[in-house]
Amino acid sequence: MAKYTIVMSLVPWLILAAAMAAVLLADRLARRRLPAAALSAVWLGAIPVGIALGFGVWLHLAYAGHWFGLVGGKISALGPHSRRPMLEYTAGYLLELSLSADNIMLLVLLIRSFNVPLASQGFVLFWAILGSMILRTALILTGLALLLKIPALLYAMGLFVLAAGIAMFFETDGEERLGQWLIRLLSRRLPVQDAYEGRRLIVRRAGRRYATPLLIVLVLLAVMDMVFALDSIPAIFGITRDPLIVVSSNLFAVLALQSLFFILAPLVDRLRYLQTGLAVILLFIALKILLAPLARLVGYRGHPHIGTGGALAFISAVLAAAILASLLNPKRANS
Repeated sequence: MAKYTIVMSLVPWLILAAAMAAVLLADRLARRRLPAAALSAVWLGAIPVGIALGFGVWLHLAYAGHWFGLVGGKISALGPHSRRPMLEYTAGYLLELSLSADNIMLLVLLIRSFNVPLASQGFVLFWAILGSMILRTALILTGLALLLKIPALLYAMGLFVLAAGIAMFFETDGEERLGQWLIRLLSRRLPVQDAYEGRRLIVRRAGRRYATPLLIVLVLLAVMDMVFALDSIPAIFGITRDPLIVVSSNLFAVLALQSLFFILAPLVDRLRYLQTGLAVILLFIALKILLAPLARLVGYRGHPHIGTGGALAFISAVLAAAILASLLNPKRANS
């Protein structure tokens, strides 16, 4: 009986893995027929978003029918099950998708500064996304395990999200300085040649190995994604601590990165208020996490709480306002 229960509890994770594989397979098949243009990217973006929304519907039905041991309020080995799975999944997915936009802005800057050939951009994005999925899953599961043992750690994460929001609001250039330091470090370990050689990461010349610029770009993307993950993963813990919802909403948002890159790349220079909007969202999530201890600190005896529905509405409104303001008041060429 115990073995049967363990196997049944793994089924939702296997369904999630199958949905991820379906996204990657459908995306790969579609890209063979469509060019990497913005209009094509819109259609390709419908693949991960559509499958992500379909998984959210399945999640709602699974919790409503108590399939595979998914019962609201139940405490599993990794964390509590959600009582409002569809609402928390949608809010978490939108939060991670919006924070991915800042990641895309960095992707665009890196690919522009290194002049990555168009033919190699899909290769770079694919491996960057795959590495990001592995890294984020490990960070999420570690974070959930720590929160089960030390619940107060959530408030430390709230302070971290607060600091990240303030840093983003003032547009600090910490990521740029980190990137420059990594380039210098890699250049000392392995000589870097100037020319690209297709999709090759390392080449051999006169008996000596050289890194191509493509390897530098991949390493930079992996490290930068770790930096962004340290912001976004504590933020989603402010929405939900259901392990299946946290992992699935995060990974589905990452899978949409490749299509979002080709959609947003031509618009990066025009979306001048997007980073400010993302900073406001992070500050709001920090407030949601820290509201209860702040209330106790000032002597308030009630139980203040920002609901998931309110959080979803706020994130949607801020994103829409930031995009609309950017389109109505675009950055001038000389600014």
